Amino acid sequence: MVMSESTRAEKIVFNVEAALYVALFALGLFVRLLALDGAPLSGDEARQALAAWNWFRGAPDTLTGSPLLFASNVLLFALFGAGELTARFIPAFVGSALIVLPAFLREPLGRGGALIASSVFAFSPTLVFFSRQVDGVMLASTFALAALVFAWRYLNTRVARDSQVAAVCAALAFLSAPDAWTIALALVLFTLMVRAGWVARLARDDVRFDPAVTRQSAILFAITLVGVATLFLFHRSGIGAAFNLFGIWLDGWMPGGSLFDPFRAFVVYDPLALFFGVAALIDLAFAWRVQSRERPLLFAFGAWALVAFVLSAFSGDKNPAHLVVIVVPFALLASWYVGAWAERLIEAIRVSPGAIELLLTQEAPVLFLASAVTGFMYLFIAEFTLRGSLNAADSLSVLLGRGSGAELSGTFVGVIAFIGILSVTLVTLATVGVERAKNVGVFFLLIVLSVWTIRQTALVNFVGAPHGTAHFFGLNPQELLVTRATAPNVRDLVRDLETASRWRANDTHALVFAIDASLNPAVAWELRDFPYAFIAPNPSAADSQALVLPANAPAPGANWIAQAYRVETTRTPQANFLRWFLFRDVGALESENVVLWMPSP
Repeated sequence: MVMSESTRAEKIVFNVEAALYVALFALGLFVRLLALDGAPLSGDEARQALAAWNWFRGAPDTLTGSPLLFASNVLLFALFGAGELTARFIPAFVGSALIVLPAFLREPLGRGGALIASSVFAFSPTLVFFSRQVDGVMLASTFALAALVFAWRYLNTRVARDSQVAAVCAALAFLSAPDAWTIALALVLFTLMVRAGWVARLARDDVRFDPAVTRQSAILFAITLVGVATLFLFHRSGIGAAFNLFGIWLDGWMPGGSLFDPFRAFVVYDPLALFFGVAALIDLAFAWRVQSRERPLLFAFGAWALVAFVLSAFSGDKNPAHLVVIVVPFALLASWYVGAWAERLIEAIRVSPGAIELLLTQEAPVLFLASAVTGFMYLFIAEFTLRGSLNAADSLSVLLGRGSGAELSGTFVGVIAFIGILSVTLVTLATVGVERAKNVGVFFLLIVLSVWTIRQTALVNFVGAPHGTAHFFGLNPQELLVTRATAPNVRDLVRDLETASRWRANDTHALVFAIDASLNPAVAWELRDFPYAFIAPNPSAADSQALVLPANAPAPGANWIAQAYRVETTRTPQANFLRWFLFRDVGALESENVVLWMPSP
């Protein structure tokens, strides 16, 4: 059988696409696993990890937290031991799996849009950060999107396997984090839109649901929910923790905090998804009759994005992790918008004679000019942010003989920025015309926002805080996404206790000591390998060779000596937002300390 030219071309395109998805998955997994154990677990991470560790070793602990994280960490701790890498591995792997899900959305997003979505998922600062945290929000978002994708496939193809996979993924989403209920509310709203006729129904309205498939999917959902929540019936209190996630979600509805909290973090870390996602929502709103018939699934993403954003804005729970549930649908909408724009541009170039020559001789020089002007303005703003004034403004003040450089600098920066933007705009319009200028503007924004995205991914995930509060690959408490950052000094506490234990008992883990129950959970997590360490409220010197106490605790005895360690670092309010925005520098940081007390030798 001879393969036709069109069939051969389609096969080549499919193979190239598959290779690109594999490459994006591999890159995303590498970014998420790189030095995954470089930073100590934060207090919230440590509490979730300790719940699994304590249950595994038979110690009493009433917390389950995220049932899916609990069950997966118990299994990983049993197989590979407890550590930062094993505790964070499941969010990292599942966050990487999110990268390949757009491959199943090539019809609604377009082939180009699906690849762009995978790229955004792979390198989004927010998604990478929370894939590297012991937090269930990434699991909830990934499994919820997978459930939606496979449920949509089943509604169009009626393949039973798709319905069953959707049921399992939905159960895992509800076991991950309270945010799964936000997504469920958005999908209920989308269903009502379909029922009301605002969104086109499926093409195969003549096909009815198969009762057998529905029954099988419901059974799989129940088995997955109960089995994973209870760790296959060995941890029966886990089912209560699963239902408790719904209560936590309802509690988060209580209003409070700033309405700008999710928007501020969104602008800082994922402006590409925000800007083009909003453009996509506007496009859908103005062309909803056409788009609802051609790509109804986009309206599901729109409902998800709007519901998640509104709930996060008005909710009193301002945990930055909720931003994940907002970024995912916005990224999908943005990718569709950019992919559709790129397809129109490529088609216009293909059918227009001399388009490539015009692109190289007109659009490319304009883009180079815009990039140069942007870099020039960035240098001016950076100098103004660091010094508080500009050299050029200082010289101008001397020539004028009045005022100061500091007084003129703000005006100088504003004037330079205005002149730069105006000059680039006029040159672009004069060179390529109005219609082609729109394409140049979109392409320039894509370049700038993509570079900014990579910069933010590096800053928030792989660059520690200044002033010695964290090493490279540490968590920077000055980042908006970081609520609690455990300082590397807590590992110095572990090493000192090992040294003391070796000195006293010729064994690095034979020391008997007490840990105050009020301390940060990160302390108990770091000291988990000491079999004779115990946690107690207000422990005394009796029957202990050492004590780990709060910094303000009195000395346990007259002949006891102390060593203080920084455990947790938190940011102070940003006095200079521009300085923080460019350099993540807010000056002094607040810290929480603990003290190790031991008898004097």
